[in-house]
Amino acid sequence: MGGCCCCFCCCDSNTNPRTRSDGGGCCCKSGCGGCYSGSKFVAQFGPCALITGAAMGLGAEFAFQCAVERGLDLALVDIVAMDEIVHRIHATSPSTHVVTIQGDLTDVQFVQHIFEVTDTIDVGLLVCNAGVSNMGKFLDKEISTHLRVVDLNTRSPLMLAHHFGRKMVGRGRGGIILLSSCSALRGAPFVANYAATKAYNMILAESLWGELGPYGVHVTACLPGEVSTPGLQAYNPRSNSHSSTPAPVVRETLDGLYAHETRVIPGGFTKFAMCFLGCCCSRGSAINMVRSQMIATYPATSTSSTTSSPTTSTSLLNQEDIDPP
Repeated sequence: MGGCCCCFCCCDSNTNPRTRSDGGGCCCKSGCGGCYSGSKFVAQFGPCALITGAAMGLGAEFAFQCAVERGLDLALVDIVAMDEIVHRIHATSPSTHVVTIQGDLTDVQFVQHIFEVTDTIDVGLLVCNAGVSNMGKFLDKEISTHLRVVDLNTRSPLMLAHHFGRKMVGRGRGGIILLSSCSALRGAPFVANYAATKAYNMILAESLWGELGPYGVHVTACLPGEVSTPGLQAYNPRSNSHSSTPAPVVRETLDGLYAHETRVIPGGFTKFAMCFLGCCCSRGSAINMVRSQMIATYPATSTSSTTSSPTTSTSLLNQEDIDPP
């Protein structure tokens, strides 16, 4: 297959149709929402999707699309109440069964509680969306803060993927989405620890893609760029015309999971930007470009020693990507 040799080619399937693994028709990612919806999606990933960080942002959009567009029941997890997204789903799909589990994923006992609550629920899709960025200078943050980011961004997905992955292998089907980030592809000043945790998620997902795929379980890493969500807006970013919205990011990720892709970089511009940084720049130059973009978009990150989201308790369980293109 010809074209760009970089692994995040900008000449991706947004414009070039692929052959679907199930022998079906179009698998474009034009946002039609129909390529992988319906009975085939439920057959592979149903009947229930467990989604962490589901109260707002990407997590809420994953919940809505999994229920309304893909036909799955839901088990939703967040540190705050999830009434708003549940009402939104039931307004469109009143027959969807939704279980909510509220608590802190940095608490190992709460993760064990999730296992107990879902013991009788057939979870066919796991979306590990919960995460926190904690933007700012690395040395200005207390080590306890960095460790909490590690617990939420890496330990909880590890525990969830291990538990539900075993169940999925036993039934011979299922899917796991781990939320990574474009910041996982290279150093990202002012989100250093966050970027490192997202690199872990990317490699874990790709490795499990190779391990669990032969047993019928699809695993995909989602690497979004900057996505306009409540968590992002809490940092008061300067306007960025290339920010994505949650809906197309989620739709492209779900389509990529069905197509058994190792990872998905949603959005044409983000793909192009990652291709440029990966193919046309030295690693050091790319990191310096990221640094400059971070300072331009979030000026407080390089000057304040207390930069943090004013909605910390809420954003702790919501994946709100802040990566510059």
